[in-house]
Amino acid sequence: MIKVLKLAGNYVPDEVVSCMIQLISSHAELQHYATVQLYRAVQTDIVNAQPLLQVAFWTIGEFGDIILRLNDDDVVKVEESSIIDVFERILPSNLTNTITKSYALTALAKLDTRFNETNNRIRQMIESNKGHLHLELQQRSVEFSRLLNYGELK
Repeated sequence: MIKVLKLAGNYVPDEVVSCMIQLISSHAELQHYATVQLYRAVQTDIVNAQPLLQVAFWTIGEFGDIILRLNDDDVVKVEESSIIDVFERILPSNLTNTITKSYALTALAKLDTRFNETNNRIRQMIESNKGHLHLELQQRSVEFSRLLNYGELK
């Protein structure tokens, strides 16, 4: 299904995104595989596949800590910073649509509570959207910034 999302690009209907998210969230055996595969998929320049980015951001936000705990011999160890690098590359792009940016901001807020080394970078990305022209992104950024100031969320 990830290959279909890659190849179809922006021609994927919104329903596919929600169905994919539901499928991943409801099957524990899929979560590890999907998280790793989606992370690999977004490491390339795929801004023309917004539905893939949306599913990937949601999955990485929910299960991003799985990528950090990989023990497979054939998989290169992934650091927090490389996961955040993906967000730093895609989130500010003018080619990234508002819905995808919403998924990214929500994922970053979730990752902030799970990650230890990249919290400053995460919070800077969230804060950088406080003045966004789109009101929903602006509101999310302000709300997440306020919530993340409470240390007991971790």
